[in-house]
Amino acid sequence: ARWRISARSALVVALSIVAIYRLGSRGDDAFIGRKLNPGITSQRRKARKRFFTAPQHVRRNMMRAPLSKQLKRQFKCRNVVLRVGDYVKVQRGDHKGKTGRVRRIVTDNLKVAIQGLTKRTSSGTGKLLNIY
Repeated sequence: ARWRISARSALVVALSIVAIYRLGSRGDDAFIGRKLNPGITSQRRKARKRFFTAPQHVRRNMMRAPLSKQLKRQFKCRNVVLRVGDYVKVQRGDHKGKTGRVRRIVTDNLKVAIQGLTKRTSSGTGKLLNIY
């Protein structure tokens, strides 16, 4: 039979593990990398399945961007869900350092189109480039 642990008892278990770790009874790095929440799986295939089959409202939450240091102090949060019209700066990839406003968010494949990042089509016109 599987054990059902309430949130309160799970918290007590987590605190007791931290207490054991701080006492150093099992060595310095005994609990580094261990999973403490029994409700979250650490199996790669299950994590990938949840990622690729996530519904739209969960995918929207995956589309988060970290705030600048000034905005972190102002709003007291580290990151926000992206919205159309947000001013963003690309931090990785071929377009690193470029800035612009979010023009379109595609939650189906978790991509963002940024104003100013275009690719040239065969007819010579520019088309918004979906990145990430």
